[in-house]
Formats: sequence, C-alpha cells, structure tokens
Amino acid sequence: MEPSVYGECQALLLNFEKLLAAEFGKKYALTETLALALQFSPASSGQSAKAIKALAAAEAKSLIQYIEKFRSGLPTTTLASTEYSFSVFLVPKTATRVSAADLSVEFVPYDSNDPKQEEKLQRVAAIIKEKQVSVGLKGFKKPGEVVKALKSRVAFKINADTHTRAWKYYDVRPHSGSGNPEKTKAQYCVYDDLGDMYGYTDTWVDLLVEALSNPEKYKEITGKDPISVQTTT
Repeated sequence: MEPSVYGECQALLLNFEKLLAAEFGKKYALTETLALALQFSPASSGQSAKAIKALAAAEAKSLIQYIEKFRSGLPTTTLASTEYSFSVFLVPKTATRVSAADLSVEFVPYDSNDPKQEEKLQRVAAIIKEKQVSVGLKGFKKPGEVVKALKSRVAFKINADTHTRAWKYYDVRPHSGSGNPEKTKAQYCVYDDLGDMYGYTDTWVDLLVEALSNPEKYKEITGKDPISVQTTT
C-alpha cells in the first residue's frame, strides 16, 4: 500500500465501523474481532524505506498524482478531519500498574473543537518534532535541480523565475520570511531547518512537467506567454 494514503485508509475503516454500528447495532461492530497492527520498530530502517519505494512502480505514478491533485482541491477543514484521514502519534508510555498493561495501544478521544485539547495535541506534536533529527535533503531536489529537470522535459522556456511562480501558484511552501517555514505540502516540498532551504520531490517535477507543457496552463501559472525553445543540431 502506498504510505501516503495510510491515514485515509485508516479513516475509511473507522468510518465503516461507525456505519455498521449505526445501521445494524453495536453487536455487529468489528471492534472485538479485529487484531491491532503491530509496529516492530519505532522508525523505518533504510532498507524498509527502499523496499517501500520499490513497491511504488512506474505504473502507480499516475494514480498517486491523481490522489495528490484530488487532495489539493479539498478545503482545509476536510484535510484536518480525522474522518477524512486518521493519523496518530505513537508516544511511548510505561504502564504504572498491572491492569494498565492489558492493552499495548490506548486510543484517547480528541475533539478538534475543544481549544484545550487542541493545545495539548500541539504540545505533543512540538515535543515529537524536537526529537526529530534532520538528515538534510538527501533524495530531494534543490530549486536549481528542479529547473534543470524541467528544461530537459518541457518545450517552453524555463528558468528560476518560472519555478518560483509555480510554487507560489500551487502554494506548496510558505513565502520567504514566514514564521512557519516547515508548513509545506509534503508530497511536493519539504523544509530543512539546518540548511534553511527547501527540497522538492520527483512528484513535484512530474506535476510541473505536465502543467507547464500545456500552453494555457503555463500562462496561468507564470503569467507569461510560453516561448518555445528552439533546439539546433
């Protein structure tokens, strides 16, 4: 399964469970008959990451691009809803008494409309982020590399300004000087705090190749008429 849709798949199962109980009664719920998925490591190993990437075959790229395009058209309230995508933080917790050790995973109810609960969640997220170690932008493309890749695949004039206008058009990262530079659309762009720079994904390059190859879309994104690049032999 593509890792980027885990949250949505989990939300689908929870919604289905809720529907079963609402329509047919709680006795038909699947809660007591399904086992919990187990995490064998607190973090993915390098080999695991490579294996996951290997599963994302070329045939799946178009599907992933469709999913990302669909997401980009959703309102923020939908994207933030656990009924759309259910994601969790796994926080190590030691049982303080024998009876508390019966369950290895505890689901704590969370109401996004409660300011106090929202504050607690943000505090947990902040603690987790502080423990993360930056490994730079290995595997991501710098802006200049994105421009170079686009030049080789798009028939119209491409330069640094083209790319700047593109990330602003798609709003994949905050503007320079933002107080929250890390708030990016992760499927396209990530921020490295140690290098104070942004890295871009191959998915981002593929999106721009398709968009900028269309004359009308090129003008919509850049505000300029496309200029064909003449090649000489």
